Amino acid sequence: MTTESSMDLSFFLENFFRASHLPISCFEGKSLINRGAHHVQDFNLPMLLVSCLPDDLPPVWYSFTPEYMYFGGVKEEKENRLFFIGPVLMNDCSKKQAESILHRIGRTRKDLSLLLRCFSDYANCNVSSLIAHLNLLYYILNSRKPDPIEILDFHWSTVFPSVFDSSVELDGTYENQLENNLMSCVRHGNVEKLNQIMNEYVLFADHYAELKSTSAIEQQRSYILGANMLASRAAIEEGIDFDLANTLSGHYINEIMKASSNTDLSMIFADSFRKYTSLVAKLKTMPGQSPLASRVNSFILSHLYEKITPSIISAHLNMNCSYLCTQFKANTGKTISAYIRECKIEEAKRLLECKGLSNAAISELLCFSSQSYFCSVFKKITGMTPQEYEFSKN
Repeated sequence: MTTESSMDLSFFLENFFRASHLPISCFEGKSLINRGAHHVQDFNLPMLLVSCLPDDLPPVWYSFTPEYMYFGGVKEEKENRLFFIGPVLMNDCSKKQAESILHRIGRTRKDLSLLLRCFSDYANCNVSSLIAHLNLLYYILNSRKPDPIEILDFHWSTVFPSVFDSSVELDGTYENQLENNLMSCVRHGNVEKLNQIMNEYVLFADHYAELKSTSAIEQQRSYILGANMLASRAAIEEGIDFDLANTLSGHYINEIMKASSNTDLSMIFADSFRKYTSLVAKLKTMPGQSPLASRVNSFILSHLYEKITPSIISAHLNMNCSYLCTQFKANTGKTISAYIRECKIEEAKRLLECKGLSNAAISELLCFSSQSYFCSVFKKITGMTPQEYEFSKN
């Protein structure tokens, strides 16, 4: 590519966007000098993302934000410029995801429709496609193949306010069929079938052992990152609360990024799918199997990070609260209030296992009236204090 004039650069960026429908920008240092898709209101997302990156970047790399925006960059060695692709999403942007992004960059809900329109103007892009575009772009700019692409850890800069698909696919029908079977297990909450697939085809199969011996760890890491996003999205579509699935997905992303061997990655892969599947299974199967109990169960599991009471549930279901409570207990043997506490403590246990969260933080996240009440309920249900439970899992 010839980039001797701004006219050449503009021509290249514009036509790259027209060909790929992926946003592309060019930076000198951290200063934006040109970009494709000039017609798109992108809220300066490329600039905001680049400002959060280290000054010394690899020749070719990619990363992603906690809101599941993916992006990557290529150094043009001759001109010492950064060509930045993104941000892009694996799937259509949901309202909740857009709200999360706006909150992170200091925008308000009034910009929601503009941000949704921004991402609708871009193509959805999975990790494998993003990597392919980055490798091709590097070859065009530098006239040689790049070294293996690096995954960068991303953290939003503190100057911004604090407050999800396709995976990287392996070639061949075998892997595609395996992926379809795994995703089917997640969507239907079929834990038994999932364990059978994991044991026979993923963790202990000769085929998978061969795959591990011939695949670079970074390729496997990319595949499992994409699979984690797929499973998280499927769980959300089946009714799992967005924030719950988002927190769980973030936990597994951290574990995937820290893993240093193929064996560790395989175990994380299996554990993540089992967790998403068990969540959906619990949502779909309720003691007593009555449609009413299942509807109550679905509402509770979809609102774990909110205040939940029998009156709130009855209002949502448009039913008399006294009648609802009586029927639920007759079908399950439990009161609605007791079941709410059980579900919230089950989620608290998972949060404690993820580490890094205090009792106060978990209590607030799960909308307990106080930290002391949370600890009291936790001990009553589990027989241990939160600290004792966390210690038992270490």
